[in-house]
Amino acid sequence: MKLLSLNINKFNYDVTKHSVLSYVSSINADLCILQEYTYKLSIPNTIYPSDIALNETNKNHSFIIGISSEYLRKDQTEYKFISLQPSKKDYPKVLGVHLAPNESLSDNINPELFEIICGDFNTGIKELNKYPTKSTTAYCTLINNYKYIDLWRYAINENKGFIIDCFGNEHLAFPNVFYRTFNTQRINDFIMAKDEFKNKLIKICIDYRTLAFSDHCAIIATFKE
Repeated sequence: MKLLSLNINKFNYDVTKHSVLSYVSSINADLCILQEYTYKLSIPNTIYPSDIALNETNKNHSFIIGISSEYLRKDQTEYKFISLQPSKKDYPKVLGVHLAPNESLSDNINPELFEIICGDFNTGIKELNKYPTKSTTAYCTLINNYKYIDLWRYAINENKGFIIDCFGNEHLAFPNVFYRTFNTQRINDFIMAKDEFKNKLIKICIDYRTLAFSDHCAIIATFKE
């Protein structure tokens, strides 16, 4: 199973909208979680001939869109969250999130119900202790209270973490090197997983090519099926 998480910044960097859609199509993920997807633009069926899970709560806001041919929409809560129930029994249940700096996980979202929580947490790892916010608290709470694992931190210690450069080449990531996921020196984007899914992880990549059309790097995780 391949999972893609990407904040597309409301397509602000991609004037024609084609770069984002072409990139997402080329990754060929089983599930895409796109943060800050705008209601005004729909994804053509020629690119995704599958069901699209949308929350049309407010046309003035951005929200999460989930796309997959292997997953079925289970439920949605507000426009900041999207929950997807896999159609394959051995696939995890995923929660896509987009947290503003002063937002926490909603009270009616129970993290225990999900195997994977991913998206833009709007928090910098280097700033967790100096400038705690509700979203940094959410990150720490998932790790400390609900026993989630930051897959990137886990992967780089297991030789399963990679970066993808502007030419599309993969390079092994190292534990003692800082790798950003934002256009400044920050890590905002995460794929958090329950402990049992770390053993299914084949690799996880930070893709720097997406900085050509967004202010975030894509995070791509591949799991054993």
